[in-house]
Amino acid sequence: MLAGFSFAGRRGNVGVARLCLLALCSALLLGTMLSPASAQSFTVSSGSTAVTTRTMTGTGNIGLIELGGTLKPAAGLGVNMIGDDQRLDNFGLIETVGAGAYGLRSTGQNVSIHNAGTIDTSGSNANGIDATGGSADIVNDGLIHVDAGFGVRLDGDAATLTNNGTIAADGSSLAVYLTGLHANFVNYGTIQSTGSSGVAASEDGYLVNYGSVLIQGSNGFGLAVGLGGRIENYGLVSTTGDFGTGIFNNTGGLDGIYAHNYGTVVTTGRSARGIYWGGNNGHLLNAGTIKTSGLRAAGVLLLGNGIVMENDGSIRTTGDSEIGIAANGIEAAPFADHALIINRGSIATTGIGARGILIEGTNASIVNSGRIASAQSNAIEFENGAARLELLAGTAIDGNIRFTGTGNTVSFGPGLNARMSFIGAGMPGTVIVGGNPAVITGNSIAVLDRAGFALADDMSLALLGSLSGAERGSGLCVGEETEAECDVSAWLSGAGGFDRQAGSDELAGYGYGLGGLVAGLEFKPGDGLSAGAFIGGAAAAGEVAASQETNLTGGIVGAHLGFARGSVFADFYAALGIVGIDSRRSVADNLVDGGLAEASAETAGYAFTPAATLGFNLDTPLGVLTPSLRARYTRLELDGYAESGAADTLVVDARTVEQAELRLQLALTLAASDVATTTLRAGLDLTHRQSSVTAELAGQPIAFDPGNTGTRYGSFAGVDFAYRLADGGSLEARSEVAFDPTGLSATGQLGYRKPF
Repeated sequence: MLAGFSFAGRRGNVGVARLCLLALCSALLLGTMLSPASAQSFTVSSGSTAVTTRTMTGTGNIGLIELGGTLKPAAGLGVNMIGDDQRLDNFGLIETVGAGAYGLRSTGQNVSIHNAGTIDTSGSNANGIDATGGSADIVNDGLIHVDAGFGVRLDGDAATLTNNGTIAADGSSLAVYLTGLHANFVNYGTIQSTGSSGVAASEDGYLVNYGSVLIQGSNGFGLAVGLGGRIENYGLVSTTGDFGTGIFNNTGGLDGIYAHNYGTVVTTGRSARGIYWGGNNGHLLNAGTIKTSGLRAAGVLLLGNGIVMENDGSIRTTGDSEIGIAANGIEAAPFADHALIINRGSIATTGIGARGILIEGTNASIVNSGRIASAQSNAIEFENGAARLELLAGTAIDGNIRFTGTGNTVSFGPGLNARMSFIGAGMPGTVIVGGNPAVITGNSIAVLDRAGFALADDMSLALLGSLSGAERGSGLCVGEETEAECDVSAWLSGAGGFDRQAGSDELAGYGYGLGGLVAGLEFKPGDGLSAGAFIGGAAAAGEVAASQETNLTGGIVGAHLGFARGSVFADFYAALGIVGIDSRRSVADNLVDGGLAEASAETAGYAFTPAATLGFNLDTPLGVLTPSLRARYTRLELDGYAESGAADTLVVDARTVEQAELRLQLALTLAASDVATTTLRAGLDLTHRQSSVTAELAGQPIAFDPGNTGTRYGSFAGVDFAYRLADGGSLEARSEVAFDPTGLSATGQLGYRKPF
């Protein structure tokens, strides 16, 4: 029956009614053809309640439940979306009850579903939202609740779910389940499950969490992917219950699969795991925090082959027999660059029998530059042979290191001072220390990083050189008259600079900075002769990355003599210097609390530095061109010393450092005005250094090259300024950048000169 039409009345009216009905049907058919999207579209208005299922069958249909509107069908299916390219917006309430109930079910392709209200579904095998078609796009800004099924289930390929609200699953429900290929899930809101699990992609899903995933109940997991899946966590994943897992994969996959944690993963319960990776291959990264607690729990559990695990964050486990990282069945080519467990962060376990890293497979490698602590058991344990342990600068291991079987290797990288002891099979058959000296005593080894000696030598020579070589004759000669000589003048100059040396496989990189003051008097009796005396002091601070700090103070006193004849000039100086060196060296020792000991010592050195410079001035249209050659020699005598604070008991003998330098320089002085000059400089440096160290380490004699010895070539460029002041004095500034094959340095000088 159509509203507004009646077939009652006289027989003569039947014909008229039939004509009207025919016209109306034609109009409706035409409207359907012209507007197919509106054929099954619907709206549940605010304040109204619909009690029957809303079904959309046409392509492009649109459904809307307004704020305050309610859809509560008795049949257990709220909205049935059958066509492609359909859209549903829910701002109200969809409530369904019954076995196999659906709040919303979609089977078409390219559907769009937006929930900003509430979808509440109760009953066994119920679903809040179920989309089986491909390329579904679902956004939840409200609440989706289910008590015995799936909060959201996407069975189509290339589906996307973005959650800004809450998806809550009670009982045996799974909050989000993605079964199609290439499914994507992004969470900015909250995922809750009180009896099962959070988000699962059975295929190669891509799961990203910025919000919270909160799981309660045994055997629950927070985020899980299948073959080839990827997980990124920037928020919180928390599970409470026995055998719970924060991040889960049990199938592995090909290259490109990974699980990266930048946020927080917390699991509590017996045999709980922060990350469980059961399949082969894949890359795991923890740059956040993983916390687990419970008997036999694990921060990270790896059961497949060919897995790469990197820890840049914190992994902390609490409970008996817990493990920070456990790996079983790992296989890798026996090369250092194929290492599978890399720790640059912190791994700490507490409890009886708890271990920091446990390796149950063969051909496994661990590369460590972070902290691993298990004071009540083994910090590192290899249960099979052919294992490799690579210790780098920054290592701190608190607890035993256990090797098993044969074919094992331990290596110590540049920048690491260490005293390590091993149990089980004892000292590995292959020990690699690079160019650093080492002493093996039974199952213990002491390794001394020699970069600290190279740093101390560089700092001492640079400090003495910057003070004794402070420029005395540059700038403007200021007298009572323009042509007058400066008979007597005093000068004060501040000098500073820094040096950065790149590391290598044999010598660790380091850097330092220095600054000081030099003062002097200049005498010019005439006939081109000049003489003077100077005195200065400076301080420097340097560091070998993650292993040693060196502080240095020093002073010099010296004199110089110069002459000029025509365009040729020469200058000679000699200086005596003294330096005090205070060094602090971190020693990685797995038998001390915290895994680190600090060795410290103080010593002194005495230096003699003569130098000669020869050059000439040549007038050019651009200015005065000045080629010059400087030769300098430094002999530094360093006292011996004995360190305190570490068990490797380092005692260093007195030693000598000799350095000869040649500098070829070309300078161009530009007269900008009568009161200012600018000088551009560039040239080449040739440096030859000789030194050696004899010492006693762990009670045994050692001898080694401290590093940076031999001949080096470099280049430099600089610019100088001088400005005459109204009081007759002058300000003088110098700057220079130098390069050599191992590093970069920069120096600066700012001085004031006043004639009398």
